[in-house]
Amino acid sequence: MNALMEDIRATEINEDCKHVLNKETLNMKIDEIYEFDLNGYIVYRNFLSQSDVQKINNILDDAKVKIEPKMGKFSFLPLSPYFFDLMAHPKTLEILRVMLGDWFRFDHAIGLEMDKTSKACQPIHAGLLKEQRSFFYQWIHGQMRNGLVKVIYALNDVNPGDGGFVCIPGSHKTNLDYYPKINSHLVVQPTLKAGDMLIFTEALVHGSKKWTAENRRRALIYSYAPGYFAWKNYDSMKDYLKLASDQLQKDLLRPPYVGGFDEFVFENAEGHLSTDANWAWYNHSRLPHSFDSLLIAKIKNRIITNVIKKIIKLISN
Repeated sequence: MNALMEDIRATEINEDCKHVLNKETLNMKIDEIYEFDLNGYIVYRNFLSQSDVQKINNILDDAKVKIEPKMGKFSFLPLSPYFFDLMAHPKTLEILRVMLGDWFRFDHAIGLEMDKTSKACQPIHAGLLKEQRSFFYQWIHGQMRNGLVKVIYALNDVNPGDGGFVCIPGSHKTNLDYYPKINSHLVVQPTLKAGDMLIFTEALVHGSKKWTAENRRRALIYSYAPGYFAWKNYDSMKDYLKLASDQLQKDLLRPPYVGGFDEFVFENAEGHLSTDANWAWYNHSRLPHSFDSLLIAKIKNRIITNVIKKIIKLISN
């Protein structure tokens, strides 16, 4: 709490930063927000413990996951309940709330694995307003907003020159529709240690270089989106609802729609109808949102609406 208050006081001292200090940005330090805004990505060091990294690698090794040769991709989410827990990691969700707002959802996940014999690489791609405008980055009313956001959990060290994920820092705000060559001095390869977490906006121009290190490259990538849209066809994701272990996981796996209304929207794994008012994120948040407060607000709004209607009716008569 003392560290949090120091962050708040430091921000209040800087008049130029006051517009970013609101209820959402308390989940990221101001220097983290600045770094992400500047570069389009941020690395959280030692996010996963070494025992967690070992646990993940053991699960994947035991499962003998099938690697797609062209891109080095593999499916992993159904292999263990641990991967659903990682999808709903509390600290990750707090950070994503700053980047995506209250109403966001899990979209899809892939694993990556390759070694120096692999040919897998990905050309420079993505960028601002690409892919039917699903990649975007914007600040409005003191709040950051993104389109698709990806979270990479590194399961091995990535040293300079090893290859793997590369990007052009700051390109999420570029005014030119331009892709430099992958060997350009503008292209940066972030270094990582096993357990680090890298988050980037898909508005950032990025790609992947061929892996050259002696050790294998392995990473898990979780993708999240604003709650109203989906990158992945939801039909390919809805079966995961049955594997979710709690309400928060089920809510992250809900279909895309615009939240904030009373309509029933989908049936969860137990066959019960769920509404956005029941979204467990509000109950898990440390900020002042809860189902009770939302319900009370809805009741008050309905009472006020009914009173106004009656007054208008009386005046009309």
